[in-house]
Formats: sequence, structure tokens, C-alpha cells
Amino acid sequence: MKTVFRVSHLACVLLLACTVQACAMSPEERAAESTPTALQVRTALNNNPAVMSSSYRVAATGTEVHLSGVAPTQFEKDQVLATAKSVPGVTNVVSDIAVDTSPLH
Repeated sequence: MKTVFRVSHLACVLLLACTVQACAMSPEERAAESTPTALQVRTALNNNPAVMSSSYRVAATGTEVHLSGVAPTQFEKDQVLATAKSVPGVTNVVSDIAVDTSPLH
């Protein structure tokens, strides 16, 4: 039961964060999420079994990738960063990923 509550809590936090991000995005930010580099990074994250959350925001300008969101653990955050850096053509990764430190986690 405790695990279900933790997962539900994290899901609610992530959903709220995504909703707020989507509303706050400018047309330029939305376009940055649709670049080929951003889509390649998104695909790499989706294909990495160590990355459980799919709520990270991925934007790219040229060869620089900007990541944001909330990771459930430091390990997952590290995996997200390593995965983004491993995508061919990515020269720099900027991270605004926070780690969930709630006591329910």
C-alpha cells in the first residue's frame, strides 16, 4: 500500500510539473522540443530501461540539449544525463532536472 501511495504521489507531482511547463512554454520553446536532436534524445531516453519516467522535457538548439523535469532518484537523473550526452551530435547538455527528495519517495 505504501508503494502504491508513493507511486501515486510521484505521478501527481510529475503531472503537475508537466502541466505547468506546457502552459508556460513559448512558441520558440515548443519548437525547440521538435528539433531532430531533441527527438533523438527523447527516443534514446524512451529506449533506456534505466529511465522509468517519461516526463522529462527535452529541448535542443543546434547541438545543445536542455533537460528539465523531476527524477525519482539521483541514479535516474544520472542516467538521463548520460543518455542525452551519448546521442550523436550532442555537444552540450544543460540540466534543470531536480531529484525528488520528498519523504514519501
